[in-house]
Amino acid sequence: MSRRSPCFIESMARVDIWCRALVRLPRYVSDWGMNKAAREVARSLYGHLDDALRLHRNIQEQHVFPAVLASVDRADGLADLVAGFVAEHIALEGAWQTLRPTLAAVALCRPAMLSIDETTRFAAMYREHVAVEARHLSTLISTDSPGQRQRKSERC
Repeated sequence: MSRRSPCFIESMARVDIWCRALVRLPRYVSDWGMNKAAREVARSLYGHLDDALRLHRNIQEQHVFPAVLASVDRADGLADLVAGFVAEHIALEGAWQTLRPTLAAVALCRPAMLSIDETTRFAAMYREHVAVEARHLSTLISTDSPGQRQRKSERC
């Protein structure tokens, strides 16, 4: 069983649910058109991903990463790891900005070609990013004292 913090596990589970819906949507639209269900799913995905990606990046870059870097005695390799996560945040944002207008068009029942390749690529990128962050950050969290871990899990 994984020793990840409950916060990371819940986050990964939510990411997987949203990504599965995103990947299924192009085939659904192709088969059934932009009916009410497709528009509602697209609207929900659009709103959620807009908020989730922004919050994920802001919370980590403004709070989590600085706290992790400050709490470690030798942050040499850790600084590189954090820089990699920041670069992934930028790449995810770019991929989202590419996908976002098409998803918005589906939500508004406007002509759009929602690509299964594009949605699958974005979903894979998002899932991988969250999984790698969880693996690395949970390792750092697991080195904290029990009291520190409890306080961190309460903030989730």
